[in-house]
Amino acid sequence: MSVIQAVLFVFFIYNYPSCFSRVNRIDVACFTVSLVFIYVLLIICVGQVDNSLLFTGIGIVFLLLLRDDLKVECLKRFVKIISLVFTLSIIEFLIYITTHWGIVLYSGIILGNADKTIVTYCNQYLFNFIVQLSDTPRFQSLCTEPGNVGTLCGMLLFINRDSVSKYQYIIILVAGLLSFSLAFYVLFFLSILNGSRFSGTIIIYALLFIALYLLLWDFFEQRILFRLAGGYADNRITEDFSVQYNEAIRDGSILIPHGFDVSYGAGAKMWFWRYGVLSFVPVFYSYYHYYRAKVRQYNSLRWNSWVFFFAFWISFYQRHWIMNIDYLIIFFSVPILFSEGVVRQKKIVDRVSVSNMAIDNTCH
Repeated sequence: MSVIQAVLFVFFIYNYPSCFSRVNRIDVACFTVSLVFIYVLLIICVGQVDNSLLFTGIGIVFLLLLRDDLKVECLKRFVKIISLVFTLSIIEFLIYITTHWGIVLYSGIILGNADKTIVTYCNQYLFNFIVQLSDTPRFQSLCTEPGNVGTLCGMLLFINRDSVSKYQYIIILVAGLLSFSLAFYVLFFLSILNGSRFSGTIIIYALLFIALYLLLWDFFEQRILFRLAGGYADNRITEDFSVQYNEAIRDGSILIPHGFDVSYGAGAKMWFWRYGVLSFVPVFYSYYHYYRAKVRQYNSLRWNSWVFFFAFWISFYQRHWIMNIDYLIIFFSVPILFSEGVVRQKKIVDRVSVSNMAIDNTCH
């Protein structure tokens, strides 16, 4: 997805020379300070450097400086691109699982974490990574694992009807279902509670779940229901790492970074281990400050906005990439999209334009 991010950023800089606006300096300062704090703390505590924080910081500052109406436009174009990619991936994936035929570009690709303590051997097809020697592979498109697809699709389900077409919504829904990601099903349920869906898709929900039951019930039962019923929903870390993590809690060392020497899982616990609980405090405040400010600025629907905020952090428990630019494109746009119920997209743009003018006048 990093290629999509780069293409979007270049597109907006080239086509919108005045795409940047005067923004709340506190937001930029909060995110910058939080990333610098993590960077310095890593060096002091474990002598390691995480250069990915630099690229993350550039992406975050770009999104923060982007005019609010263009944040929405960036999200819409992002959805269009991944909908197209997922469409091609789903077609190829369905052909593969029904015929076991496909065009292999590369064989034996290793997907895993940086120190290769957890690896997956895949074949790369035109639009999919498919795990080798798997009787029932999970859909992951060109992502490193199915959970990436599930989390991304789950967040996109919160987008309202003016920002995503029914076709795009159906593709996102099908991709999430085929990923068999528990995170997706949790976010899917929360998005229904959020009440921002098309009324006509209730029939689609029913048809998809009937198809799921008839075709892939055993797999669904194994990947989703057994994890919930048997208490294995929290399976993001290994037993060895769990022992080390609990020891760090007891001796208080979980407050500071432990670096990247151990990488036996994913989710919030892995993030706390790598960067420390102390690092999480400024990061969470940065997200909260931006989000609350936008909710107030646009008089966003409180229920809808804060349900998404809650869902975003629920996903963090399962997947530790809260600073992934793909997710932040969604996060930075949602409180704007929920402006006054978002009846029409034109009202969003008009209201955003007025708000930007007000900010510019204040700064002058």
